[in-house]
Amino acid sequence: MVTVQLSEEGAALLSRSLEWLLSELRMEICDTDRADFRSELKVEKGVLEDVIAQLNQGVSA
Repeated sequence: MVTVQLSEEGAALLSRSLEWLLSELRMEICDTDRADFRSELKVEKGVLEDVIAQLNQGVSA
């Protein structure tokens, strides 16, 4: 496990940036024809969603 200490402002900015990346990733998943690559992108999407959830919990806590 990696621990990173962020200010609330830094955590909020990182969360917004990751939300933007997640949106782009969703579009890439839809546009991808290769099933193997789509599968990899879906795994990345899940990781991003978990990180965003963790950041949002820390910001609201």
